[in-house]
Amino acid sequence: MRSFATFAIAVALVAAPLSGCGSDDPAAPASSPDDRASGPSTSTAPATSPLEGVWQAGPISPEESEATLRRHGLDQWITDYRANTPLPENTLLSLTIEDGEWDLYGESNGGQPEPIDYDAEYEIEGNKVVFVHSDGANTYRWKINNETLRLEFVGSTLPAYEGIPEEVFQRALYMTAPFTKQD
Repeated sequence: MRSFATFAIAVALVAAPLSGCGSDDPAAPASSPDDRASGPSTSTAPATSPLEGVWQAGPISPEESEATLRRHGLDQWITDYRANTPLPENTLLSLTIEDGEWDLYGESNGGQPEPIDYDAEYEIEGNKVVFVHSDGANTYRWKINNETLRLEFVGSTLPAYEGIPEEVFQRALYMTAPFTKQD
């Protein structure tokens, strides 16, 4: 929402490491009574969240994103949104959430993917994800059902762009269509 030539957003977040435990491998050696007596193992492997991966939504039409704004009571911003939209035509959105980075790209009419919301780091806390930009953060609740991701906007601390609240862009981009797992 900062440069609408590519609608790029500079982002900086701090990722919270998660850890896993144990092995489901039946060939893994069983612990001996001596191992258990010495206390819990200090060896842990990082766990990944089901939110992490590559997701796609759409193609999303400008009319669909505007309908999303209406559903959320943001009608008054539609004219301004049209003049500043990252989705001026049917656009396939690709969201990659992995290796500590949050990247959203849009591809229209088979063209090259254009950055929309990228180079963000993220933090997952239960069913919430926060990605922080250099001048604020966006927070979403997330839910995955049958390889389909739905994001629900919770809030933003980012300033308005061209007088348009950040919520307008966030709802149009992330809540117009569900994302489907690609990897």
